[in-house]
Amino acid sequence: MHRINATALRAAAVQAGDTSAYAIAKRTGLSQATLSRLLSGKQMPGRRSTTRLCITYRMTMQELLEQAEPAG
Repeated sequence: MHRINATALRAAAVQAGDTSAYAIAKRTGLSQATLSRLLSGKQMPGRRSTTRLCITYRMTMQELLEQAEPAG
């Protein structure tokens, strides 16, 4: 299982001028609620959201995703 690498995503977003979760959501077309769940690791990223984030911030899947820790 994978999750969003929030640190890498935020860094790429800042480089693009998006300094808030609202700005990231607005630019990518993802809802703020979805983005919040992705960034906090409460939701696993799907193909649609992963693709949108990669294209928008010119990231590879390897940069955007990290291995999720197994649930307890």
